[in-house]
Amino acid sequence: MTFTRFIDLMYFFFWLVLFGSRHYTFSFSFSYRCLIFYNDFSVCIFNELCKMLDPGKPSLTPKKGKTSIVVFVGLQGSGKTTTCTKYAYYHQKKGWKPALVRADTFRAGAFDQLKHNATKAKIPFYGSYTESDPVKIAVEGVERFKKENCDLIIIDTSGRHKQEATLFEKMRDFPKQCIGQAAFDQAQAFKQSAAVGAVIVTKMDGHAKGGGALSVVAATKSPVIFIGTGEHMDEFEVFDVQPFVRRL
Repeated sequence: MTFTRFIDLMYFFFWLVLFGSRHYTFSFSFSYRCLIFYNDFSVCIFNELCKMLDPGKPSLTPKKGKTSIVVFVGLQGSGKTTTCTKYAYYHQKKGWKPALVRADTFRAGAFDQLKHNATKAKIPFYGSYTESDPVKIAVEGVERFKKENCDLIIIDTSGRHKQEATLFEKMRDFPKQCIGQAAFDQAQAFKQSAAVGAVIVTKMDGHAKGGGALSVVAATKSPVIFIGTGEHMDEFEVFDVQPFVRRL
């Protein structure tokens, strides 16, 4: 029995006890009209949310045989390093030749994590234990993998908060040299510092609804292209707006 049918039955018993069975027709009709209004309202909300998550901007799509450089930026603890490997692994299975560059010089263990993930997924990687300049590491990595004919070079950067001006200044240097559950102000800070081409929503296994994606899309005017649904390499899905909105 559906919840709506249950409510109709409650109306029936209420009017039957108080006024007799002749009032049931009115009660059911009133409930039905309310239900129709509710359904229409829900459809309108659903359609508007779908429009919000689809800004009409073409998504970032690498091309096989032509070198594409993708810089990953995101909040601290958002699962960015794992997502870099998932993104590379996804495209590797589709026929690309990806490579990973670790340009996170702030977080202890960042290189080891990327090295472990890349080795497990059999994806070439580049990084340094001694170099402190992330831009230099990125440039060296890009040059190396271009020579190896990699057509998708992914650069993993340090996690950031919008208050960290120094890190954002470093982030601005990446495109000059080499080529979010995020709230509105965090995503806007990234947009103001770099050319955001697309959004990946991570950790959907821990935050099943993912409503923060609405704020990110509104702030960056960039489409969501993938969602991460777990820690494993294959728990990575192409974003489909309608099923996503139904979960909100």
